[in-house]
Amino acid sequence: MRWFILSLLLVVVVFIGVFRAQAEPEPSPRPPVVVDTQPNAPKPIPPKPKIAVIPSRTVVATVNVGVLLNRAPQSAAATEKLKQKYAPVEAEIEREQRAIQELQDQLSQLEEEGRLQKDRDLRSRQRNYERAVEDYRAELRLARDEQLGLVQKQVVDAINTIRIQNKIDIVLKENDYIAASPQVDITDQVLEYLQQQFNNQSNNTNTPITKEH
Repeated sequence: MRWFILSLLLVVVVFIGVFRAQAEPEPSPRPPVVVDTQPNAPKPIPPKPKIAVIPSRTVVATVNVGVLLNRAPQSAAATEKLKQKYAPVEAEIEREQRAIQELQDQLSQLEEEGRLQKDRDLRSRQRNYERAVEDYRAELRLARDEQLGLVQKQVVDAINTIRIQNKIDIVLKENDYIAASPQVDITDQVLEYLQQQFNNQSNNTNTPITKEH
C-alpha cells in the first residue's frame, strides 16, 4: 500500500511539472547586436532641404487699376463709340414709347364701340416695344463687355510696359496690399503712357492717305 501511494504522488508531481512547462511562454529572441567595425569612419551627411533663391533686391510697385479704367482716354473713347453706334436705336425706342403713350391717350377718349380695334393695336405695339427694349439691352450689354475687355487689355499691356521700363519685378494692384508708399505708385506713369498711346493712335487715324501717281 505504501508503494502505491508513493507511485501516485510521483505521477502527480510529474503531471504538474509538464503543465507548468506548457503554460509558460517561450522567451522572445533578443535583437542582434550591431558592432561598428569602423568607429572612426565619417558618417554620411543627410541632404539639406532645397530653399527658393530670392533676389537680394526685389523692386515692387503698386498701381490703381480702377483709376486707370476710369481716367484712361481709351475708356472714354469706347463709351463714345457705343453712344454713336446705339444712338439711332435709342431714338427709335423713344419714338415708339411716345407713340404708345399717344395711343393710350386716344383710347381714353373713345367710346366703347370704337375702342376694340385700337386696344388690339395698342397691345400689339406694347409687346413689340417690350421685345425691342429687351433685345437692345442685351445687345448693349454684350457690346459694353467687349469694349471693357479691350480697354482692360490695353491697361494691362501699359502696366507691363512701365514695369519693364523701370525694371520692376512685381506690380501689385489696389486690392493686393494693405499700405504702400506713394513713391512706389506707378498709376500716373501708366496713365501718361496710355494718353501717349491714344494720341499716337488718333494721329495715325486722322492722317490722310495720299495716293501715289
